[in-house]
This record gives sequence, C-alpha cells and structure tokens, in this order.
Amino acid sequence: MGVAGMKYYESFRELNRKIIKPAVQEINEHSDIHLDFELERM
Repeated sequence: MGVAGMKYYESFRELNRKIIKPAVQEINEHSDIHLDFELERM
C-alpha cells in the first residue's frame, strides 16, 4: 500500500485516530452509505 515508514501506522491507536475514524466519518457525511465498525482483538 506504500505506507511503510509512516508514523501513523506504527501504533493502532494513531492509525485509528488519524486514518480510520476520519475516513468513516467522511463516508457517512458525504454518501448514502452508512459505515459502522467494530474492533476485534485477536
């Protein structure tokens, strides 16, 4: 994906806060699709 070395991907907390949540919010605001996600630990 070309993300190697980006500091946002070093911890899931940052990935979730900076990438995932804003993307989900933007999709929900600007489309007729409603996304909701649930985290599962493995």
